Amino acid sequence: MTYILGARCKDGVVLIADSKITNADGRTEYQDKLSRYYYPIVIGGAGSTVMLRNFADNVLRETQDIVGVSSVSGAVYFNPIKVKHPYYLNCNKYIKRIEETVRSLDQRYRGVLGDMRFDALMAVQTVDRGALLYYIYGERVSEPIDQYKVLGAGERYGTVFLSRFWKKEKSMEEVAKLGHFIIRYIEKFELNSEVGGDPQIWFIPDIGQLYNPSLDMVDQFNKNSEEKLTEHSSHISKLNL
Repeated sequence: MTYILGARCKDGVVLIADSKITNADGRTEYQDKLSRYYYPIVIGGAGSTVMLRNFADNVLRETQDIVGVSSVSGAVYFNPIKVKHPYYLNCNKYIKRIEETVRSLDQRYRGVLGDMRFDALMAVQTVDRGALLYYIYGERVSEPIDQYKVLGAGERYGTVFLSRFWKKEKSMEEVAKLGHFIIRYIEKFELNSEVGGDPQIWFIPDIGQLYNPSLDMVDQFNKNSEEKLTEHSSHISKLNL
């Protein structure tokens, strides 16, 4: 299970995910749920642990196949840009391949995992359209997202905060701070035992390099979340219901 928030902001797209993995035998691990094997694409999926691992492996193979190389290092660019680099990728064609990958995984595990579905968020930086966010789900369909989308079992717990505080005029870093708080909120109040750990964040700007938050920014997010959670806990205790 997971919590992944993808949002279109005034300056690009941001993806935020929790890092807690619960294995079939009950063991808990902490690992990245957002993958950036190739530039400038970041992908995250929601489903079982097996689904997530197979998704990352399958998407990497699709990318290697579509660009015709055995390993992808350096940048992957989208047409019609003309740069001195051996790797070019057509955005629409690539999305179709990811749709097929999601559909295949969803069908493969549906009989084993019951109602659990597999879906994914993909953020890409294009030359002529800036950063784009897509939601891809098991029916082999991709949907452009121009506001925000949440994947995973923890989705409903953050709704109250996103509906109140998310605005398209916010920057990527402002929304990342909000997403960081939501993940900490779910973990602290034990709303879903399979969501938690240090949030993972990717910034996909309209222009410029993709990046993760700096250590100073992470410290600021941690401090903000802790302060807000303490304040929230105090308000709850004063209700005296």
